[in-house]
Amino acid sequence: MKKLFAFLFLLFFAVTVFAQERTLSTYNLPEALTYYKYTGVAADTLMYGTQDTIDIPIFVNKEYPVQYYAKFNVDTIGDNDFKLKVAVLGKVFEDESWSAIAADSTAVTDNGTDVVVYSKANPSYSLAADSTITQTYGSHYYRYLLFRLIVNSSTTPGDGFTLNDMELKLFNRQY
Repeated sequence: MKKLFAFLFLLFFAVTVFAQERTLSTYNLPEALTYYKYTGVAADTLMYGTQDTIDIPIFVNKEYPVQYYAKFNVDTIGDNDFKLKVAVLGKVFEDESWSAIAADSTAVTDNGTDVVVYSKANPSYSLAADSTITQTYGSHYYRYLLFRLIVNSSTTPGDGFTLNDMELKLFNRQY
């Protein structure tokens, strides 16, 4: 019996030590809506050494390419200055792997600070020697977006962030 309790304790300990990422359920944005607001819960706390990542996946559900503007309102825990990274990933089909859309945006935050990420996909044009113009787009069409909040690894254990809310606005991307 002692061996069973020891095994269960070690199993519980291993799960809690390695469970440092929280992934929310994928939110299916209704086709007619372009605005989403998520209100944080007690589990939406980022602390180095316990939970250092929160993933917020969203199924965009639009028939057209979109641009996004996402705002995260966070409060700090503790008194150290440290940073919060927000990475944006995307994919087209449910069974694909996530690919990075935007480089990590980093912000030093204080209590009640908003961290904002938005798409910066504008077309670029190049003029060839034969006077032909080539247009290149900076982003692709993604049906799924993933917003990954990551606390900086140089943070002191016990300090971190609490996610109060997240707001997302989608725009029809037209060039």
